[in-house]
Amino acid sequence: MAEVKIKKTKVAWGITGAGDKIAEIMGVDKDTARNYKAVLYKQVKDKDEESSAKDPKKPKLNGYERAIEMEKLATKEVLSKIDIKKKTEEIKKHLEEKASSKNTKKATNDSDSESGLSSTSSAQF
Repeated sequence: MAEVKIKKTKVAWGITGAGDKIAEIMGVDKDTARNYKAVLYKQVKDKDEESSAKDPKKPKLNGYERAIEMEKLATKEVLSKIDIKKKTEEIKKHLEEKASSKNTKKATNDSDSESGLSSTSSAQF
């Protein structure tokens, strides 16, 4: 029996291609393009979660499928409807909260280890 080789075509949307495509379409810098991409990601993910909630038998999108859907949305028409200044501020605030939370957890773990407590230790029976 002949061996069948399946070759997946690489999506141009990939990790680095997305920002460049959006930057070119919208005429913005790479940081702003990254924020557009984040908004598209969230839109696709939220829509997928809504449809999965309505129909539990429907499988969720995998990363490849999500990238395809994001690439379909990366048009001048769709991107121009996004209030990127507002979304950039929301992203900035989220990242600051995330960093603050991470620092708080690190400080808690540091104080636990100074007191002899360890969050990774387990009781021996």
